[in-house]
Amino acid sequence: MSTFDKFAIPPFRNGFLLRGAVLGIATAALVLTLTGIAAAAIVVRRPGPHLPVMLTGPYVARPVVWIAPPMPRVVVVPAPRPGWIWSPGYWSWTGAAYVWTNGVWLTERPGFIYAPSRWDHFAGGWRFIPGGWIRRPL
Repeated sequence: MSTFDKFAIPPFRNGFLLRGAVLGIATAALVLTLTGIAAAAIVVRRPGPHLPVMLTGPYVARPVVWIAPPMPRVVVVPAPRPGWIWSPGYWSWTGAAYVWTNGVWLTERPGFIYAPSRWDHFAGGWRFIPGGWIRRPL
């Protein structure tokens, strides 16, 4: 009897047991590999200036930005057209910076007034109020 004979795996008479053992070993190897990858993906943030933060959650109706939006751009408003309303452009917050959104023509809705988009200032920062149609009082 050689040295390697005592470490030999006994033959499986049932193929089901062999498949189960192979699948178990493969699963354990996969878990160890993925755990090692997850442990290696640690990101260290270098200290620097704080970025503006946008808070969201159940306690805030709309996202709050701590940096004031820039002044609206000076745009020549097109001449009025019958049946259309001009919606002026506004600054959108992307989560890292403000981006200008150009104005557009909207078809008029009888019985409604259009309220343009705007930024409201309050003690905690700035909140964006999107434009929309408001029913006229009767």
